[in-house]
Amino acid sequence: MRLSGVVDTVGGLGLHDHVGWAFTLADDFRAIAGQFLADGLSRRERVIYVAGAGTGVPAGLNSAVASGQAEVTSVAAMYGAGEPVEAERQIGTFADAVERALADGWAGLRVAADATSLVRTERQRAAWMRYEHLVDAFIAGTPIAGLCGFDRRVLGEAALAEVSCLHPALTPDSSEFRLYSAPGPAAGFALAGEIDPGNRPTLATVLREAHPAPRDGRITVDATALTFIDHRSLALLAEYATARGVTAVVQARPGSVTTMIADLVPMGGLEVQVVSP
Repeated sequence: MRLSGVVDTVGGLGLHDHVGWAFTLADDFRAIAGQFLADGLSRRERVIYVAGAGTGVPAGLNSAVASGQAEVTSVAAMYGAGEPVEAERQIGTFADAVERALADGWAGLRVAADATSLVRTERQRAAWMRYEHLVDAFIAGTPIAGLCGFDRRVLGEAALAEVSCLHPALTPDSSEFRLYSAPGPAAGFALAGEIDPGNRPTLATVLREAHPAPRDGRITVDATALTFIDHRSLALLAEYATARGVTAVVQARPGSVTTMIADLVPMGGLEVQVVSP
């Protein structure tokens, strides 16, 4: 099962895990990335470190680079020099890297990247949000693990929330909610954490830019880990689905805020399915 929640360590993360890591010191991210990649080396995974400006290279990778188990590259080489990321192309790059790792006898692929320079502008973030939504689904079904680093000082809190909330696991004080790939045949997305008037604009931005796609006339939203949502934020989901010409099917626990709001204020374009704990 994939890790989902707020984390303060990368120890023990496995394939399919995907973490957004906010940092304030380059040395801190280098150390965290080093731990994350060292775990991959011990699990016989190939690892890639994508260095950002000023983050340097984690200690202990030299011998693994020499053996071919590790690779060190730059953001420009991996993603492009400051241009908005092209989601399909980048996912194709990682798919090829996973295929090569498996062909070479490794158990999978693990990537740690300082992505700060790729999300500084509004245009970059719009492309990145779409990419994160798609690549999270890719990670969920492929033997790969990802650690995305974001410099809090460079981005500011609002931009940090936009890019970090699209990870199933993130660091404290990054975003109060998470939107990530949900398991199961419905192939929708999950919402977790708390959504209120304060972060409702972030949800609106993420829905617009990540652009989750419907399937079979519906967009399925796993809200079983959502601890709070206000009426207007729930209406955003209904409005998003209606604009796509489909229904938002929100799966929620019995007695949750989601089910209570839906019972009190029925909304067009929204259906709530009560699921057992």
